[in-house]
Amino acid sequence: MPRRYTSFWSLPSGEVRNSMAENISRVQTHISGLDDKLSGGIPEGYNIVIWGSVGTLKTSIAYNIAYKAAQAGRNTIYFSLEQVSSVLCQQMTMMGMDIKNVEDHMTVVDIGALRRATHILEADEPMDIDWGKVVLNHVMALRESKKIDLCVIDSLNVFSMFTPKEKKRSILFHTFRKMKESGMTALFIVEDDDKSGNGNSGVARFLADGSINTSVEVKGRTTTRLLQVEKLRSTAHSTDFYPLLFDKDQFKILTK
Repeated sequence: MPRRYTSFWSLPSGEVRNSMAENISRVQTHISGLDDKLSGGIPEGYNIVIWGSVGTLKTSIAYNIAYKAAQAGRNTIYFSLEQVSSVLCQQMTMMGMDIKNVEDHMTVVDIGALRRATHILEADEPMDIDWGKVVLNHVMALRESKKIDLCVIDSLNVFSMFTPKEKKRSILFHTFRKMKESGMTALFIVEDDDKSGNGNSGVARFLADGSINTSVEVKGRTTTRLLQVEKLRSTAHSTDFYPLLFDKDQFKILTK
């Protein structure tokens, strides 16, 4: 059964609002049971944060969305700033998502590829590089050259780790604004790093158009992964927590 923590502003508020939501072009999450609750999926061109603690399938969920979008003919790019792209793709292949099947529409870029593309040498000091600017500029260049429709940044923590604390909010605001102006649908993975709301997750969730929370509930020796749509603009939705499963190469939530 879903855990119910429902806020009044996220629920349907009449036929007009529902009709408007249904007329918005959307990107499917391909999580069985979820898209039906989101009027078909995530609105195109929105900035979405997927956040949670370690081991809650954030990367797999984002990759799944990008992969299935590529299967549908959308041009997607996945920036893996934590893992080597070959390792990530191998893991995703084991989950039924072989990059070779969508290589005409999906590109995975890691730090090594980013260094080569931007002529940053291995010997260059990381602290001397504005990685946020490097990644953003590269995203925008690929947006033009490859006509990218959907972009994933994994993770925003690495993206902003060299950003001075006093500039974090303004730089994240600039990044979200540039993504929004580009017209791309952008998914930002964020490791939950601060319960106060002032860390990467708190600031990103405040700035984003949508926020998807992944978590783990432990009862005795039983662990259950949960998914919650914390907010999603232009969409009438529940903020319930739903059990999240991956079975037979497909994500699904349990709604009953």
